[in-house]
Amino acid sequence: MASHDPLTGLANRSLFMEHLTHGMAEAARMDWMLVVAYIDLDGFKQINDTYGHEAGDHVLKRVARDLKKIMRQEDIIARFGGDEFVGLFHVNSHADAATLKKKILEQIGTEIICDTFQTSIQLSIGMSVYPTDSTDIDTLFKIADREMYAMKNQSKPYSEKEK
Repeated sequence: MASHDPLTGLANRSLFMEHLTHGMAEAARMDWMLVVAYIDLDGFKQINDTYGHEAGDHVLKRVARDLKKIMRQEDIIARFGGDEFVGLFHVNSHADAATLKKKILEQIGTEIICDTFQTSIQLSIGMSVYPTDSTDIDTLFKIADREMYAMKNQSKPYSEKEK
């Protein structure tokens, strides 16, 4: 379990980085494309503050379960901490990456019902594509992170948007 998140059962940061490094080397040899998807739960802190950490854990487990349904054998999804998830997916084109993003958004149910609470969640996703966006790990993360924050900012009411 040293390579997995104890709450969700997903890979942890260390295992994900191993897969990413190996995946990039293999993709370079085979002329493949990879997507690094950065996924964040919008308003997660409010769920913890309103319903408690047990409810927050329930939400994280539910999101992890739904993300696992999207994975193929060659893909990996990790929990990086808090409400941050990262996926590594093999794709054939940028169109496949766009389809993947849509699939993730559709797969994660927005309504979560538990014995003690009912809440809605929304995801923000940013993606970068290896090798077209970059061949550098840090740059791939920066691009995906920047895109994720742009999506998060678009979904906020005008008065809450960052300047």
